[in-house]
Amino acid sequence: MVLVPNQPEILNNHGWSLILRGEWASAVQSLERAAQADPKSTRIKNNLELVRAAVSADLPRRHRGESSADFAARLNDAGVAAAQRGERERAIAALSQALVVSDSWYVRAANNLAGLQRQ
Repeated sequence: MVLVPNQPEILNNHGWSLILRGEWASAVQSLERAAQADPKSTRIKNNLELVRAAVSADLPRRHRGESSADFAARLNDAGVAAAQRGERERAIAALSQALVVSDSWYVRAANNLAGLQRQ
């Protein structure tokens, strides 16, 4: 297999690499290009959703028909991303909302919130 720079897998990996280095805004471009190249990829869609939530001024909104568990997971991810970016208040808001939205006790969000509050 020959890899070329505009392959969705390459663009997705580049975007993820930028996320890991804390270059969230730069990651948006790579992941948007990856999503255009492969709009059916769940991995690319999830990575793009994460980076958009991280750079947005607002918390994620619930998608029409989205389950409480899925929405709580996206809020948790947004909270973790905000914490990594040093946005403590936004992280607390997202993680707290994840706990409220979840149909059952959301251990991951609770642990993330507790860890953030200990810092």
